[in-house]
Amino acid sequence: MSTRDEQSSILEGHWTLPQVQSNGQVPPARGGHASVAVGTKVIVFGGANRAATPFTDLWVLETDGGQYVWSLVAVVMGPGVNLTARTGASMTAIGHEVYLYGGQDPVTGVCFDDILILDTKTWRWSTVEVESGKPPARHSHCTGLFKGICLLVFGGAGMHGTLGDIWIFNTGDKTWITPVAEGKPPCPREMHTGTMITDGRMLVFGGRSPAGQVLCDFSVFDGDRGIWVESVPTPHFLCCHSAVPFPQAPPTPSPPSPSPLEGTSSSTLDQALRDSSTNGMLANGAAHREHPFASASAQPQQQTLCLLFGGFTGGGVDGTMLAVDAASSTIEVCDRGPKDIGDMSLRPLPRFAHSAVVVPSSFCGKHSMEVVIFGGVSPDADFNDTAVWRPGLSRIEDNEETDIMEEQ
Repeated sequence: MSTRDEQSSILEGHWTLPQVQSNGQVPPARGGHASVAVGTKVIVFGGANRAATPFTDLWVLETDGGQYVWSLVAVVMGPGVNLTARTGASMTAIGHEVYLYGGQDPVTGVCFDDILILDTKTWRWSTVEVESGKPPARHSHCTGLFKGICLLVFGGAGMHGTLGDIWIFNTGDKTWITPVAEGKPPCPREMHTGTMITDGRMLVFGGRSPAGQVLCDFSVFDGDRGIWVESVPTPHFLCCHSAVPFPQAPPTPSPPSPSPLEGTSSSTLDQALRDSSTNGMLANGAAHREHPFASASAQPQQQTLCLLFGGFTGGGVDGTMLAVDAASSTIEVCDRGPKDIGDMSLRPLPRFAHSAVVVPSSFCGKHSMEVVIFGGVSPDADFNDTAVWRPGLSRIEDNEETDIMEEQ
């Protein structure tokens, strides 16, 4: 468990509002878009503005060398691809391929259950033919990369209301399964975030309940052990915020190793999950043995931090940067957002329905990582600006605090 002094040192950082370049084209202002990082590229698809004008365009922000250059991509549609305008979809990168899942047509309200793949080498869209039953169509869900080859999906909203289910899609053989986990899952929700703090653990924060209440809790789905860690309340009520794993310096490159699930058939993966009723995955009181995925990672992963920015509080729009530590059940304010009009040139304006990704950075010649924020909306404006948070640098605020959350 980190001490407060240790955490404060780790979480030092500051905002910068970079001068973004383009070839005469920049993305129209929007919120509810999908975004993902592939190397130094920030990829943005879809979304809509406050007038519910939807977008199907694809944009790339190249951040290499700190230049931040926008380009509109001329995509290629593969056979049978029907890429419908949507908001609330998710994008997940596996190597140079990006998986787009779900979303909603903001005009008709129709939800989607399709998966499309974008090849970022050729900019070609293709449709995934799913080989098993699909989850209910949804939007405003969260998706993370599980064990290097699977999509881990939780919650969202569908045609019949708010969802609280969890699904795993094996991209190797294109099948869906529904893991059954021990522990108490978080309540159904939409507009939450799900951050992979290791390759097998997702931290779910906030969102909006079926009753329309903005939520303040976080839970961890531990796929390594097949359990939900009990929800922990915080003082921060948020939905439509963003969340990323805490940006650490990238490790020294090493020879690639096969994914622990590479080549795993759906029947084998399904059996591993379902057979774990004797491994702590199913009913309470089941005998506990090592979970099938417990040894999947060669090295134990210690990442427990994630950064949250912005969102809607239920009473207004937020511009705070927060850090959640799942290990110590603490949440720290890293930056409180603009204090006055003069401060707005130094920090991004409060917003919700924006996106955040982590990309490599060489700021000041240091090999590190940074958080790139794009777009979003407020009650008065649609945004298409870019902001960058660089951790590990001098802290701007001089009155930080740590909120100690209720013990489980």
